[in-house]
Amino acid sequence: MKNKILNITILIIFIIIALFVGAHHEPWADEAQSWLIARDASVLEILFEIERYEGTPPIWHLLLKFLIVLGYKYEYLYLISVFFSSLGVGLMLFKLDIPKPLKILLPFTYFFLYEYTVKARSYCLILPTLVLIADTYKDRENKPILYNFLLGLLATISLHTAIISGMLYILELNEIFLKITKEKNTEKYQKEIWSMTILGIIYMLIIICVIPSPDVFVSINALNFQEDSPLVVFMYLLARFLEAFTLSINYGIVQIVISAIFVSILLFAILFKNKNSKLFISIFVPLCLFLFFIRIATHHIGITFLTFLFCLYLSKESIVDKNKKVVTVMLIILAIIQIIWSVNTIIPEIKYNYSASKELSEYIKAMYYKDMKIYAFGYYPVAILPYFEENIFFNDRGGTTYYKWSIQNPDWEKVIDKEKQYLESDLEGMPDIIILNDTLANNNYDDLKEKVRNLEGYKETHFEGQAFYKQYSEDNEKEGYYVFERIK
Repeated sequence: MKNKILNITILIIFIIIALFVGAHHEPWADEAQSWLIARDASVLEILFEIERYEGTPPIWHLLLKFLIVLGYKYEYLYLISVFFSSLGVGLMLFKLDIPKPLKILLPFTYFFLYEYTVKARSYCLILPTLVLIADTYKDRENKPILYNFLLGLLATISLHTAIISGMLYILELNEIFLKITKEKNTEKYQKEIWSMTILGIIYMLIIICVIPSPDVFVSINALNFQEDSPLVVFMYLLARFLEAFTLSINYGIVQIVISAIFVSILLFAILFKNKNSKLFISIFVPLCLFLFFIRIATHHIGITFLTFLFCLYLSKESIVDKNKKVVTVMLIILAIIQIIWSVNTIIPEIKYNYSASKELSEYIKAMYYKDMKIYAFGYYPVAILPYFEENIFFNDRGGTTYYKWSIQNPDWEKVIDKEKQYLESDLEGMPDIIILNDTLANNNYDDLKEKVRNLEGYKETHFEGQAFYKQYSEDNEKEGYYVFERIK
């Protein structure tokens, strides 16, 4: 009874904090992009066209589509992620057998409470799905349909979780193959065979859905390493890996070394003479390789942490007895560090605009904007559009409200291609409003900003956004805007 009261209390506190912070969060471009896709694209476009540019399975866009059809409003977007994160925390508290101190601390760590809860993205689905898989794992032989359904659900969240799901699927295939070979009896495993066959088809459909279009712009981490020395690449990957555990963003070599020692000891304590170490490694390592060599951004880091905890839970009973307390103590230290990150991120989230998109949209609505030519350059102004019923930008950004990550997108081509500058004709018509994001992507943005500032007859206004990652300002996702308004 005492444990239930404790669990309920933790969950209620988590929900209250998440709702309070979420209500102060202004959705940024990635959140807006998903909403616009769901709002303005058809189901067929989502399944067979858009995801080939987005590089993600469709479940989040389809979920948002369903809610929008029911009349759900953009201002309540955060409630969706808060709901699923709260569901994940609740399932973890009531379903999983973990030490009480960790039950108290883990829900308030950075990735649990903030990154995958306050920000409404598909990653909020990861925790509840992993918890359900962890709870079902031991009994998967008796519940093969449920287990494979959960693996299929995990695969539809993101490409990162599809890797986790795929590795679990391969392990299951191997188990069933060995059992059938040994017992020479396929009828006994009919449920496993059929459910795994259906899951295999789901994997194929996901691949068809996300296979890149020939004209997609793809940013692959490995391509960025070609001119770097092996030492530079190693230190970069090590630092990004450690960011999931104890390393903050504003780090130096001393912090990297200390964090690396801490995490190395933790992993050694878990894997030393652990008969389930192969299970841990076969899931965790492929995820890390995909994450760090193929596609990683700041908001992907936490998937490493969630996967680590998942793998740890699956293999925890085989940890050497004398190491179990060591692991628990180290996880408590890790959790405390991340709770500090949560506090230091939540405070500026409440005090400042995470994104200036809402403030700017209100500024534009106060004008006769429907009669104006509004030019917006780059990806980030997409965050403004969910506050309007239709596209308000006059210039060609791919022909849609959502941003199309295609090299054929005129706006994208002009920003990224180093050999091309913004077309002079874009500014010859003297737009009424010109919007630039203040996160300057490259020299072309710098050139454009100076070109606009040199135009006669415009006044400049800056709308500031303050994106924080853990405890420091995150310039790469800082979402403020320079607005140049023509003086009439």
